[in-house]
This record gives sequence, C-alpha cells and structure tokens, in this order.
Amino acid sequence: MTNAQNYGVEKIIPEMFLYQMIKQTVSSPRLITTLYHEAAHLSLLIRNQQALKSLPIIKKPNNFITTREQLMLISAFFGFSKSRLGEIFGVTRQSIYNWFDNIEPDNEHYKKIHRLVDVVLEVDPAPSQPIFHVYANSIMEGYSKSLFDYLLDDDFNKDTVVRLSKTIYEMSKERWERIDATPKAKYGSSVSAS
Repeated sequence: MTNAQNYGVEKIIPEMFLYQMIKQTVSSPRLITTLYHEAAHLSLLIRNQQALKSLPIIKKPNNFITTREQLMLISAFFGFSKSRLGEIFGVTRQSIYNWFDNIEPDNEHYKKIHRLVDVVLEVDPAPSQPIFHVYANSIMEGYSKSLFDYLLDDDFNKDTVVRLSKTIYEMSKERWERIDATPKAKYGSSVSAS
C-alpha cells in the first residue's frame, strides 16, 4: 500500500465513519459539527500518544538543554572569554551576551555551537579544568594552525579538532597538576629573620 492509501485507511475512513455515526444520532447540524471536531481532535491525540510511546527515548548529553548551558560548557572547556567566542562565531560580543541571555542564535551559529559541544564531550564527558590559553593559541607539532585558528573556520574538521583538543587538554591537566603541587606562600604569617 502507498503512503496515500495508508493515510486514507488510517485517518480519513475512520473519521468519515465517525461523522456518519454522529449525523445519524444527532439532529442539529451545529451540534454535529462540534461533536465531530471534538471526536476528531480526541482521535488525533490518542494516535499521537501511541506514536510517542513507540519512539525510543533519546537522552541529551549531560542534560545540556539550553543554548546558554552549551555556551557555558564551551567557554569553560576552551577557556574563552565572550570576546573570543564572538571571534569564533564571527559575531559581536553583544551577540554572545544575548545568547547567554537565552536569545537563540540563527541556525548556522547553532550548528557550530552543537559541533563544539560534541568536541568537548568527546574529549572529556565531564571536563574538570579549562585548556590553557597558551596552548589554545600555539601551533602544536604536527598541526598547521592553532586550536583557536581551527575553531574560526565554520566548517572545521571535527576529527582534527578533537585530536588537537585531546592533546592540549592532557597538556593542560599536567600543567594544572604541577600548579596544584607548587607550595603556596602563607600570607599573613610573620617571617622572622635570623
């Protein structure tokens, strides 16, 4: 059966049957129309509920639902300011502030936001620290551009960016560990000179 025939069997025939039943039991034309529309609406709701139940449940990664949350993840992971994010997306800093205030970007920018979130989640599903700016702006061995320069391209090669991001992320983790291991000066304590 074609799609048109399926549609006729599943939708039109039952609705015609319902209309004829209502017409035979109720004498007022206005009441017939009202009852028919309510019954058709109820039938549509029931069909939609059945269709929804048959769909697989799709979980969003780490419950990042809003554009604002996605931008926060990108900014925190790459360590970019709103000005740098503006450069990456080719928009003003004010546009980035608007996106953080839940004003939705256009479709092209949204696609790039989604691609960047995919990169972050592929590198580390639960990132614990940002990438150092020095690394993001430096050209690493084996690459022709810096990570930041790759991200400026709207159609960046995702595999290249993921590989470079993983390398830089590991370098950043090591640097954070060295910083954390460095003895901290105790301020406020008196030092006696001998």
